[in-house]
Amino acid sequence: MATCSILILNKEPGCFNSHSQEFTGNCDSYVVRISPSSEALGPFDIYLDGTLVQSDVTREELIDGVVVTCGCTPTPTPTPTLTPGLSPTTTPTPTSTPNTSPSQTPTYTPTPSVTTTTTPTVTPTVTITPSQTSPSFSAYLFVDRNDSTVRNALASYMASQGSSFGGFNVNSPSSVQATFDAQMNSYISYSGWGVSEPQIYVTGVTSTNGGLDAYGNAIQAYKFQTVKVDASVVPPNEFAFYTWIVPTGATNGMRYDTIVFGISNPPSTNFYMNDTFSQLVVNYTGSTNIPQGTYRVYTTKPDTGLRIQNNGNDLYFRGNNLE
Repeated sequence: MATCSILILNKEPGCFNSHSQEFTGNCDSYVVRISPSSEALGPFDIYLDGTLVQSDVTREELIDGVVVTCGCTPTPTPTPTLTPGLSPTTTPTPTSTPNTSPSQTPTYTPTPSVTTTTTPTVTPTVTITPSQTSPSFSAYLFVDRNDSTVRNALASYMASQGSSFGGFNVNSPSSVQATFDAQMNSYISYSGWGVSEPQIYVTGVTSTNGGLDAYGNAIQAYKFQTVKVDASVVPPNEFAFYTWIVPTGATNGMRYDTIVFGISNPPSTNFYMNDTFSQLVVNYTGSTNIPQGTYRVYTTKPDTGLRIQNNGNDLYFRGNNLE
């Protein structure tokens, strides 16, 4: 018997759910399927013991079931020891019938090797039931470092785009809709995210309550799920501005009044967002970093609430009150 591990990865855009299950088998076939009531859309990749065995499986195919096999370990073909004078045969299984007379050499009768394929009469079923609703939208966290070299690189890029806004560690964006839109389009499109600046963090936003997010916190409708920023992302004694950019469709026509922050999970400190900026929108038309669409920007600027020094701690964020 062998222990096998199946992992189902949902590749639906904006979704990062996966489900895995271990079981034992002896060259048995297993049917992997999802429940018809699941909201997961796919496509899906199926891994067996870390190896991709099925790619881009459709939702309909996974509801019907996809067969994988566990525990089929090939048996090595023995290499016979030949008695001088005998001709080798192909994959023989020797059966020894010795003569009772010690002066005679034993006679070997080769038995042909037969390979059979056994189909189990009962096919065990592994049913993959997602533990949470697939996110309808994604929310994006931008970490704007205050290191002088990094800060000046972003400010120089913004100036080259004709923007008087140089990043949240330099000054505030415009409160005029058209100017704000242009400035934030340039800010989002900056090529330094994930290079000199930290990577853009992505988390899900669902339209229903239910289930737990990746950090064990209850999923609430229209509130982005918990994000953890490791302490190593920004040096412990350096400040950084943490800014959320969220699709307008993710909040059902509402806006975040507060975002929850903490150095432990679950986060518990409320920061109030600047209404001036959250009432404006960004019609992102670029082709890098996040999908095109209409977004709102959530920041405490000019208040320093989300200008944070981690002091060697991991940081946690969650969406909170909507208005």
